[in-house]
Amino acid sequence: MNSLINYLWEFSLVLIICWGFYKLVLERLTFFELNRSFLIGALLLALVTPLLSFNFFIGSELIRDMTLPTVFIGEETKAPTFWESLTWQEILLSVYGVGFVFALIHFLVGFVKSILLLRSAKRIKTEKVTFAIHGGFQPASFFHYILLPEFKPDDAEQRQIILHESIHVDKKHSIDLLLVQIAKVVLWFNPVVYLFEQSLREVHEFQADQGVTQSYSSFDYSRLLVRLVSGQKNIQCIHHFSQFQTKKRIIMMNKEKSNQNQKGRFLMAIPLAAVLIFAFACEQEIEESMPTVIEETSAIQPNSGETIVLENTDSESVVIEEIGSYADEVFDVVEEAPQPDGGMEGWVEYLTSNLKYPKQARRMGIEGMVIVQFIVNEDGSISDAEVIKGIGAGCDAEALRVVQEANNWQPGIQGGREVRTRLNLPISFKLGSDNKGVSSLGLYQHEFAGFELSPTGLKPAEAFVQPMVGKGKC
Repeated sequence: MNSLINYLWEFSLVLIICWGFYKLVLERLTFFELNRSFLIGALLLALVTPLLSFNFFIGSELIRDMTLPTVFIGEETKAPTFWESLTWQEILLSVYGVGFVFALIHFLVGFVKSILLLRSAKRIKTEKVTFAIHGGFQPASFFHYILLPEFKPDDAEQRQIILHESIHVDKKHSIDLLLVQIAKVVLWFNPVVYLFEQSLREVHEFQADQGVTQSYSSFDYSRLLVRLVSGQKNIQCIHHFSQFQTKKRIIMMNKEKSNQNQKGRFLMAIPLAAVLIFAFACEQEIEESMPTVIEETSAIQPNSGETIVLENTDSESVVIEEIGSYADEVFDVVEEAPQPDGGMEGWVEYLTSNLKYPKQARRMGIEGMVIVQFIVNEDGSISDAEVIKGIGAGCDAEALRVVQEANNWQPGIQGGREVRTRLNLPISFKLGSDNKGVSSLGLYQHEFAGFELSPTGLKPAEAFVQPMVGKGKC
């Protein structure tokens, strides 16, 4: 669900940035083929970039705490209704889904309508194009078809129209529009995709007009455009000869050609694409660090709690390893996490049986999250319990009490030895909630501090064993 929302958001943002760059930097240039290439490339970049993924390494150290699953304490009431249980993501995606279906139906109906129009017409095939003749047509093109109300190859004005539409066919402009229609279905909610389509259609018309004015007078051709201006609505992948922006087309036809040096502006698209890919295709991962290897020849020092140096028989490299007692050190992340008495099921049963909603908090309507931090010692006993986030009204004291009265745990393991481990326990006090006791829905799907909660208890996730170094993407 979140992946789809992220994709749509990133797709929209990349498209907005690229279209803005085109409007500010490239739109006024007369390099129409390059403009078209940029727009199509930008659309493909927006489609693909959110799906890309690249790895890169960073050297910052990651520090995490171990946090137990949240415990919910409160009254049991009636289950929420369907509408109350919906999250904002589900509502947003439902609205998007309805719009997507309508946009898809609109696209398919328009495409089928175009096909039916062609089937109702008389067709004349030539080597490069097929003429579709029908009295209800206006001059237009659709893939390799040229639509005409009547076929008069000897008419001078119609020859200009045919040349214009032939350029659309030759350059395969309908494929561009088909790609835009797909983007409009996906991003039906984004107004920029419609502005993007308009810009692309303009470039198509500029290209076709430029081809005609190489063979005919731009003055005569401009008069023809004005005379044939029509208010007919565009049909998706069809190019109508005088479909829109007639004034802008005439101005562009008579505009002085852009200086060749201005082509350098298109090179700016390369760093733009690189920045967008870096920004939207990069994520962060965690990588386990390698053991430290040091060249050393000093003697063994077997003092408890100190470093022992194991010398290699080849007098080459040696590995430093920590031994002795860890009594004075508290670990936030260990190789094997502490386990409660009776496993996680026993811990759940203990908490739900002993935690009580304080009368004072109930009377005052106090709700909120209390977080208790405690240490599981080498012998499994619990010590140093303290409230690091509280809400008062007796809730802090109640949360602290159940932790202090808990049975011994199985201690955490680091380097093959039992060590002291720090844990956090969130307890949510909520009035009028049906979440009495530990939430069962997320119990075995919780991941925290590099440890995953399974039916058998906490287990270390692969990426969080040993000291860690950040690893990212790109």
